[in-house]
Amino acid sequence: MQESNQSLFQTNESEKDLEGMHSDRQMAQQSTNLELLMTLGMMHVQQEQWKPALNCYQQALELHPNNEQVQLQLAVVLERLGEKDAAIEHYFQALSLNSTLFSVADLYRFAAVLQQGEQYDRALSCYQWALQQQQTPDIYRKIAELLANQAQYELAVSYYQQAIDLEPSWQDYHNLGYTLSKLEQWETAAQAYRQATQLNPTFPWSHNNLGDMLVQLQQWDDAIQAYQQAIAIDSKFHWAYCNLGELYAKQGDLEKAISHHRQSILMRGWQEVTIKSYCFKNDWFTHNIPTWKEHLLPLANHELNTLEIGSYEGMATCWLLDYVLTHQAARITCIDLNFQENFDINIQRTGVSHKVTKIPGNSHEILPTLTPESFDLIYVDGCHLADHTRHDAFLSWKLLKLGGLMIFDDYEWSDPNCPGQDPKIGFDVFLDSVKFQFEILHKGYQMIVKKILEN
Repeated sequence: MQESNQSLFQTNESEKDLEGMHSDRQMAQQSTNLELLMTLGMMHVQQEQWKPALNCYQQALELHPNNEQVQLQLAVVLERLGEKDAAIEHYFQALSLNSTLFSVADLYRFAAVLQQGEQYDRALSCYQWALQQQQTPDIYRKIAELLANQAQYELAVSYYQQAIDLEPSWQDYHNLGYTLSKLEQWETAAQAYRQATQLNPTFPWSHNNLGDMLVQLQQWDDAIQAYQQAIAIDSKFHWAYCNLGELYAKQGDLEKAISHHRQSILMRGWQEVTIKSYCFKNDWFTHNIPTWKEHLLPLANHELNTLEIGSYEGMATCWLLDYVLTHQAARITCIDLNFQENFDINIQRTGVSHKVTKIPGNSHEILPTLTPESFDLIYVDGCHLADHTRHDAFLSWKLLKLGGLMIFDDYEWSDPNCPGQDPKIGFDVFLDSVKFQFEILHKGYQMIVKKILEN
């Protein structure tokens, strides 16, 4: 019995030896096949026979999917064949296996390609691989910029600081100030902007943004001085005029607020603001004018029926009456829970107040009383809490004609005092409920959609 067991054991060992020899031969054969395929692929490449080369490298990839040289050569051939996306994929896989395949300059170029394709995480990996080869301020800066664009502000701050430690520059201090402001670190952001203004006193944005931080810190006089310095550098820097207007409004100096807003708005090309002496204490609208010109000016001189939810002082209303609702039969209905006193003054000064219907009250109660599918253009700019934006959009959609446009204001705006209630959240929930019924015409700080299917 003992001999039998021993004999069986020896037989198993012999089988294992045979299996091992077979595995070794198989590995050797695969290695030989890989070398042959790579050599044959290179011969085809030298003769610019791209498809046969592709076939060789694809076979090689099946044998060794984790071979960086196979991935790299496959990427080169795919790029030659014009298959850019596939080439990018294999380039990245090659780098993931061996990040030293590319020089720092090559990694920069590849990261730029990835950014253009909105592959931000992979672009970030490329810059981090470059950092392993060479620690330069510019690489830290590139990483910081990508992190900031992805709202990873705390990490971005650390990379900006490392760039500054290696080589202080006003650009890095300026961008550091912006990133710190997103974290609501007003004091340290102000310090960064001050450093930027010291290193480059002639860049108006640093002075302007310093003013913004000082406003947050309620250092009013210093903020005014910072805005005025931006204007001294560039007399046509309309943002500083606008911000001064907002600051004076906070302080209750309405005359100065209105004056500075007029100057800012005039610089943006809205001539009627002075011709008609409009009175605006606040300006949360005119930065949208370029987008509105592109999408709404083609509608001018048509019999448009427009609805505006949230009118406040009537700034957007007046602009529409001046530039879009120019047909004698054009009309606009304005809904607001708290119309400002100067709304009526401004509408009167348009010279076409008969085109305006003013309805004070809650939009959620008023909208259901309006005629379905009766409006060509609807501007949703009421309460910005997500629940309200969703409900306003849902009720308004029923009122919009087929082919009509709807504008969602402050789509990218976030209120730090109301986390989880950004306007975008409500708008996105609504848009998801009307899938395939709209076409996006513009997506940025505002969103503009066109209704292409019935409710």
